[in-house]
Amino acid sequence: PKAGLVRMTVYNILGEEVETLIDENCQKGENIARWTANGVSSGTYFIRLNFENINETQKVLLQK
Repeated sequence: PKAGLVRMTVYNILGEEVETLIDENCQKGENIARWTANGVSSGTYFIRLNFENINETQKVLLQK
């Protein structure tokens, strides 16, 4: 709904950070982040989005 600092990070099943997708100020509106998943194996991962008081986590199953 508004511009601000956004951080989107990928974690493995052990809670270890795998990759940071976004760590910057983003403009209001739709923003796109792509995870190419190079160098990681198939499995369960978690993508966490942090923006102001919003902290959301989504579970992702990666199959190669």
